[in-house]
Amino acid sequence: MKYYADIDVMSYLKMVISPQTSLENYVEETSNIMNTANSFLLYLDTQKQNFVQKKSSCDDVKSIADKNFSLAVKDINPANMEKNLKLSMENEKCSVEARINYNAYERMQAQIKYYYEILNKKYDYFYNYKYDVLSLF
Repeated sequence: MKYYADIDVMSYLKMVISPQTSLENYVEETSNIMNTANSFLLYLDTQKQNFVQKKSSCDDVKSIADKNFSLAVKDINPANMEKNLKLSMENEKCSVEARINYNAYERMQAQIKYYYEILNKKYDYFYNYKYDVLSLF
């Protein structure tokens, strides 16, 4: 995706034998890349929502385990203290992992959106002004 966003299409068209075919291929390939990017962005959105739900679930279980730990301390119940402490720590880890994954997916999504916008502008220009561009060659 970045490769297509970085291409200087006008310089490229000066070097090819058939500018029309090359421009049509560029426009078609750019369209395919943008469609793939859109699909992947939807996938990332879905995954991010899953991470939000997972974090929320882990936080809820951790909160309950913390309360139960406090009650076990008041009751001086070592077995319950240990059980709830372990449960709390497991769910803290679960929550942190979900947050880290969410942030990673968010960054990927931002990069893809950035290059998508560049490609979209190039695609619109070369698709809408194809004949004007080709008249220069």
